[in-house]
Order: sequence, then C-alpha cells, then structure tokens
Amino acid sequence: MKLFFSPFHCRLCSFRGEAPVRYDYGKHKIYECPLCGVLFLHPRPDPEELAELYNGEQYFQHESFYSGANESIYGYPDYFAERMNKQQEYSVIAARCRTELADSPRAEAGLPLRLLEVGCGPGYFLSIAHNAGFSVRGIEFNRAIVENYGPRYPFPMEHCDFLEGECTPASYDCIVMLDVIEHFPDPFLALEKACLMLADGGLLVLSTVDSRGIGSRILGKRLEDFRRVREHLFFFNRSNMTNMLRNEGLARVSAESLGHTFVTTHLADRIRLMSPLWGRMADLGAGFLRKLGITTLDLDPRTKMIVYARKPSQKQMQATRENIAGDLSLMASYREYYDYYLSRVVRFFQGKRVMELGCGTGSAMRAMAGMGAGFLLGVDENKSSLEAARQTLTEQGAAPFSLVGADIEKERDRITALIRDQGIEVVFSFNFLEHMRDDMELLRSVRNALPPEGTLISILPAGSGLYNRYDEAYRHFRRYNAKDLDVRFAGYSCVEKLRVGALKAVGWKAAGQKEYRGLSSGLRWYHLLSRLDRMLDAAFRHRVPGGATWICVHRRG
Repeated sequence: MKLFFSPFHCRLCSFRGEAPVRYDYGKHKIYECPLCGVLFLHPRPDPEELAELYNGEQYFQHESFYSGANESIYGYPDYFAERMNKQQEYSVIAARCRTELADSPRAEAGLPLRLLEVGCGPGYFLSIAHNAGFSVRGIEFNRAIVENYGPRYPFPMEHCDFLEGECTPASYDCIVMLDVIEHFPDPFLALEKACLMLADGGLLVLSTVDSRGIGSRILGKRLEDFRRVREHLFFFNRSNMTNMLRNEGLARVSAESLGHTFVTTHLADRIRLMSPLWGRMADLGAGFLRKLGITTLDLDPRTKMIVYARKPSQKQMQATRENIAGDLSLMASYREYYDYYLSRVVRFFQGKRVMELGCGTGSAMRAMAGMGAGFLLGVDENKSSLEAARQTLTEQGAAPFSLVGADIEKERDRITALIRDQGIEVVFSFNFLEHMRDDMELLRSVRNALPPEGTLISILPAGSGLYNRYDEAYRHFRRYNAKDLDVRFAGYSCVEKLRVGALKAVGWKAAGQKEYRGLSSGLRWYHLLSRLDRMLDAAFRHRVPGGATWICVHRRG
C-alpha cells in the first residue's frame, strides 16, 4: 500500500492534496510534492531535539557516525581532519564570488564587499573569503564551536539562530549557505530573509543535496544525506531550487554539480554505510591506492549542487520596467497577435459575459469585443493601464464593458464576488497566470465562483525548459508543462488544449540566453516568425510539439 502525507500544502508551488512517500525509514519518512518535487521529512525533530543535536563540538567530530544506524548519521565523522580539502574547495567558491560581484555597485566604487556566511562552523570558508578581500561575518547555531574558534580570527563569528536573528535590509553583498538550507525547519523563510539582507546586485550562494542528481537517484534511500533523519528536513533539486530563488526575485546565474575531495579511508567508510559489500570492495580499493601513495580522491558523485543567484540592482530593475513598457506598447499595436490566439477560442466567448484577469491596456478585450463578446469586465491593478484600456474600448464601441482596479493575487474574494455579482460566464486570462505566485488558489477560487458550465480560457507560456532571462525580466514565476496543466486545473473538465508557436519557442530560447534589453530591436523578425508559425500551427492542427504557448479551455467540473 502506498502511503501519503495529507493534507499537504506545498509552500513552493502551492499544490494542495496528497504527497506520496519517496523514501521510507520506518519511523521517519521522506515525502515528495507530486508537482514540484520538493522532498520533506516527517515526522521532524522538535526544536529541543535539534538544539541538543547541534550543541557541542561532537557534532563536528562524531565518533559513532559510521555505526550504520540512521539515528547516528549526523554531523561529520571528523570535520577538522578535512580542513585542507575543504579549504581547497572553498578557495574556488570565494574566487567565483569575487568574479560574479565584479560589476556590483560597491565593487565598482572600490569599497570592500560585505559577506555573511550562515552556518559558518569553525570558520574555514570565512578565513578563505577574508583572505580573498571580503569583509566577512559568520553566524553559527553551535555555541561551542563559536566560543572555541571565534577568538582565533580577526573577523566576527557569532552564535545565532538565523531565522530568529537580526535582519538588516541590504546589509550584505554576498550571503553564503554551504550545506545549510536543508537543516532549516523553514527554508522558505530563510531564503526570503537572506534575499532581504542582500544589497542591490548582491549574490546568494548555496550548496545542498541535489535530490534529482543522477547519483542521488541511483543511490536512492541508501544515500547518506537522505538517511540523516535527525537533521535534514528538506531536499531540493535544481529545478525547484531555481523556482524558490525566482519567487524571491533573484535571477539564477548558474546551478552546477558540486564534487568533493575525499580521504580514501573516509570514502571507504562512507561507501560501507550504503552497502557492506560495497564497503569491502572500497576497502580493497583504498588499500591499493595507499600503496600507490594516493590518499585523496577528487570525485563528483552527482549528489550535490551549488547555486549562484543575483539580486537585480535598482538600475537594472528600472531599465527592465522601461523596456517592458516599450514592449507592451509595441505589442498593443500588433492586432494580428491577439486576433490569432483569440480566433482559436472565439466560439467559447461569443455572446457571453466575459471577465479578463490582468487586462492591461485592453488589447485582448478589444479583440474579443470585435469578435462578438456580449459584455466585457476587465480587472487589473495598474491604474494607467486601465485608463488606456478605457480609451481603447470606448473607441472600439462594439460591446458594453466595465473596468475594475484590483490586486488579483491579494483580493481573490473580490474577484469571486465580481464573477457572481456580474453574472460572468467566461473568465479569460492572456499570459497572466504565470505572474501569480499562487495560481492554484486563484484557479480554485474562479472555479468555485463560476456558474455551472462556466468556462475558463487560459493562454499560457509553455515548456519549463524554455524558461530564461526574458521570463525572469517579465517576472514569470513559471512556464507550464502538460503535467502542470493536469494538476493545476484539477476540478475542471478540459474542453480544448492546443499547443502552438514552435518557431516562437526557438526564437524565445535563443533570445533569452542574453541579457534582456527589450523586444523592439527584434520585433520585425518576431512578426515574420509569427506568420510562419501560423502556417506551421495549421499544418499540425494547432498541436505543435514544443510550441511556446498553450491555449486551454476548461469548464467547471
């Protein structure tokens, strides 16, 4: 029988429902969000257990680590013996941080870059970063290690619980969390706090288990990191970690596999934890290597990742806003764009009372009015956009309309009241849901407010693999795969699901590899590709493999 954790609400992707068991360790189980793949331990140690676990230097020199019992696998067998190996790795990370921050405001002004390490342990990385020219500070939950090692350094190391400690906005140019995020009882809050403390243009660096790394998948429940049931509470992969960073407004610079320099005898001991047979073979291998004078090995088992992410500067954000405003102005004049998409679903809104979520300047409403919509209600939080929409629709004059200013994310109750009070039969969104952090709750609210046989029309960006710098600039929280549609529109019945725009997908992917500077320079090519795309869409009956856009029609179930 398959076990589930229920009721489950994912803090990352907003999924609500049942989370299946991924790894079963008896008393403790690791469950998986069926949508985004975040893994979490349940039951979790209580705060008192965690405080006791992290108290004292024995956490960094744990004699019974290799006993084989899951309850004994925590901390480090001998962190201090690995200092030289770890600092070699840390030198590479510190140098990468300086390279990534070379164009930051403080670096360009010749000021020292401020670095905070969360979970600094005995200060090995801080020492390297200090020597690399950073102005460093470390915080560590283990009081004993801070009291013993802190006085040895010329920089501050403090005993502190990061989640409960001070939070001074924009106080650091670089925040580093190495093998820390998986220990937090609330990693989402930890990341939110870290992002708030980053200065404009700042860099966040974190390493953790990659739950979908090839090594992690092969080893499965044998993997030491999963077996740390006394301390590892959450597990992420490159995809959902990127989503976490994106939700906080960070742009991922890179996510890479992270290897390690192993002492051969320690490596054999760790392999024995996974399998006694493998351990005996590893002992023979370690003995052979010792005869050759080889005592360490550089290996990347593809079980860990390191992620670098930047916080945009105010200057970058202002330039992005101006470029987006220019793009939207240009697209508003491109009537063929809206006419094409809406012509695919015109039969569902002709003669109906339609609400558009995120109506912007009214371009889609204008097209629907010209195609026979009975009544149009536009909702948007931007007042200037609503004024432009009012002018556009007044000039069109083909259908009665009303416009409402509302923050759709925060005022869902108001949206549902409008649907009911205005007798809305069709709710429409055009490249809008991807801007909602919690699109699933909005979809549920709309479904509950629609009348029987009410219709939801959604035009959405397709393909998570196409996500790039352009999506980041437009503050898209996601692009949608077929699985996303099935899960997010649960409770609706699917009437139509089209995928179009294969050439647009190629163009979007190529353009998004470079920094976003607006679409205006490539708009001439965009128009040409759009016309070719229509021919290709027609040839595939509007179900193009790898298309850039979904056109979906759902009815209230």
